[in-house]
Amino acid sequence: MFGSGGARRIPEGFDPRAAHDQIVAFCGMVAPLAHDHGVVVVVEPLNTAECNVLTTVSECAGLVNEVRHPAIRLLVDAYHLMHDGDSYDDMVRHGHLLAHVHIATVPGRLVPGAEPCDLTRFFRGLADARYKGRVSIEAKITDPHTELPAALAALRGFVAGVMNKDSDKASGDAP
Repeated sequence: MFGSGGARRIPEGFDPRAAHDQIVAFCGMVAPLAHDHGVVVVVEPLNTAECNVLTTVSECAGLVNEVRHPAIRLLVDAYHLMHDGDSYDDMVRHGHLLAHVHIATVPGRLVPGAEPCDLTRFFRGLADARYKGRVSIEAKITDPHTELPAALAALRGFVAGVMNKDSDKASGDAP
């Protein structure tokens, strides 16, 4: 994962265009190596409090498209997306580039169900993007025996809500 804010942060005073060119060159160098080893490197948009570059789905998708290699793909993280109010439409628009998804709640970066945080729109976006891959919880976990079963139940609820809405639309019951 190419998601470390510290590793990719543009230093103050450094030319952003030069930084962009370096990131593209780095990804272009890493891509064939990753491919040769059966690895996919995902570019993750981070929120602006954690990094000053590659902070939106659109910006990261642009990088993936610029590198143009199947070993460089996109990751979307619900926490970062919701934290900065990034575009769900961009997540759908660039869904064909998605290789992985992370989730955590906002504001506390907790497991789903641990605090009020409606992830329905995020899961709706994944469904609209036709994403069929895995979803990882990347959150603060203090009591896995209690929190993870509750998180699984919450996730199943969000997915069921999206699926029910799809079946309502297919049957003509939904507006």
